[in-house]
Amino acid sequence: MTKEQIQQLRALRPEAISLFREDYTYKAYDTDAQTIYSVLMNRPMERLGNIAEVIIKKSDLESTIRKLVRAGKKIAIHENLVRPR
Repeated sequence: MTKEQIQQLRALRPEAISLFREDYTYKAYDTDAQTIYSVLMNRPMERLGNIAEVIIKKSDLESTIRKLVRAGKKIAIHENLVRPR
């Protein structure tokens, strides 16, 4: 996904943490990644240039969402319907 696509999708639900599905993982970027990292503190924070990124395995998604919701966060999951060429 491009940065513009991510920003457009995040604008649809600005109050929620946006998770983007990519194969068997879910990714959060920028401020959403920082929020997840600060709530969980056990997810690796990766940097792609100047973009913060958190990767959540599909097997960890349910427990991660549960922890975020308990912390008062809202979650929006975005499916990748078309693969970029």
